[in-house]
Amino acid sequence: ARVLPASDPAVASAPKATGILPSSPPKRGSVPFSIRYSLPISALTQQTVDGKSKVIFGVASVVLNSDGRAVDKHASRIAITVNTDVVRLHPDAPIAFDQLLNLKKNDEYLYLAVWDMASGRLGTLQVPVKVTKAK
Repeated sequence: ARVLPASDPAVASAPKATGILPSSPPKRGSVPFSIRYSLPISALTQQTVDGKSKVIFGVASVVLNSDGRAVDKHASRIAITVNTDVVRLHPDAPIAFDQLLNLKKNDEYLYLAVWDMASGRLGTLQVPVKVTKAK
C-alpha cells in the first residue's frame, strides 16, 4: 500500500486504478489522503458469479491517533470482474485500487487490512502517516 496526501503530484500521475473506494466529504481541519493498494490477482480466490469470473474481497482501514486509539474506521466490500485469459497468462498481475481518507493533524498511523472473502485469507499492514496542517 502507498499512502500519500491527495495533493501529491505522484497521486495525479499514477496509473489508473481498477477501483476507487469513496470517502466522506472533507471536514474542516482534515487533509485528504490517497491509499493505493496493489496486490497480485493470485492472492485472491476467483469465483464464478452470474457467469462471470470475479474476485470478492474486503478492505478496511483504521485510523490511529498519537495515543494509539482508533479514531476512525472504514470498510468496504469489493467485487472485481477478472478476465480469465489474462489471469491464465499473468497469474501474478497486480490489481490496484484506491481508498480516499480524510485525516487530521493528530492522526499518526493507519492499520490497513485486505481479506479474501472466499478463503478467509487476511493481510494487514500498519503505516505511519505525517499529516501536515490543513490548508
